[in-house]
Amino acid sequence: MKNIFIVLFIVFTITVSYSQDKITIQFTDSTEIKGYGRIKLNGNILYRKEKKSEKEIYSYKTEKKVKKVTIHYDDYDKSYEYKFTYFDGMKHHKLLEIYKAGKVNLYIKNTTTNTNAIATGGFGMTYTTTSYYISKKDNDTIIDLRQGNTYSNRFRKKIAPKFFNDCTDLIDKINTRDFFNRYGIGSVVDYYNEKCESKQKVKTRETTED
Repeated sequence: MKNIFIVLFIVFTITVSYSQDKITIQFTDSTEIKGYGRIKLNGNILYRKEKKSEKEIYSYKTEKKVKKVTIHYDDYDKSYEYKFTYFDGMKHHKLLEIYKAGKVNLYIKNTTTNTNAIATGGFGMTYTTTSYYISKKDNDTIIDLRQGNTYSNRFRKKIAPKFFNDCTDLIDKINTRDFFNRYGIGSVVDYYNEKCESKQKVKTRETTED
């Protein structure tokens, strides 16, 4: 009984602590609010102006529509945006963490799965899988990259030309399948946002000078 009480106390403490993170919510009308809160499992945002204030709930479909939320931890920040995709002809919204930002944005969503202790010989296991999503800057539509396999035909023949067609150098490197790691989608997006962008600026400057 004592052990159960200790476990419940720890869970309660973690939950309360997690709900008190500092956050900044940016709305689609360019206004923002700062306070405390957390992201709920359903993707809604729980917000309090002060730690003991009455809670409020915000999302992409509330009267004040959320565009972006940033959680301020002690040593770093994490920002999330609402994006949407179409599945079976219907529009589905997702709140995704911004992983890479630039002319092309890369988002991630981590999913944790707990295995049955009986099925694993008495030891429960926890697995976290990461799904990647890509979109162009200022575009609310995302494409699901699944595990971010840059060697797949789907990525090389459909997705890469759609997002990186103005950087033939990167397209060539993707097609060789030996410059980037198989699941190095983050490196691909970094290359485009940093090296391709800088090359395009140089070309533009040279054209202007001519």
